[in-house]
Amino acid sequence: MKKIILISTIITLLMSVNAFATDELFNSTIQIRQAITITEDRGIDFGIVDSTNAAQTVIVSPGDSGSAQFDIICDSLSISWGVAEASINMDDGVGNTILVDSFTGSGTAVGSQTDLQIGASAYIGINQPSGTYTGTATFFAIYN
Repeated sequence: MKKIILISTIITLLMSVNAFATDELFNSTIQIRQAITITEDRGIDFGIVDSTNAAQTVIVSPGDSGSAQFDIICDSLSISWGVAEASINMDDGVGNTILVDSFTGSGTAVGSQTDLQIGASAYIGINQPSGTYTGTATFFAIYN
């Protein structure tokens, strides 16, 4: 009888012992998104402005014929986009500049393509020297 009790006790102890090491399987996944493609259809065109003895502000709104336009192709329309710089200077190549700021944008999404327009303000100085002024800004798009 002692043997039966001893064997029963050993079996009970073996069944109730907690493991000090164990393992569990887990899954892994990855989603690869298409690289964002940006195509500039046109840059901002402030038009032709006459130099006067008064300062002028030329505003091009998004959607105006002079607004910059970009096409973005991506997997998801959950993106952020805009202009990296708060302001830029356009120059005429001989030291004269025009400040451009107040970049604003609007867009229309169709499927995985978004058409975006960027507007801005250009500040023409008093008796601004004549010439063609150019500048560069950085348009960006990133997945959220």
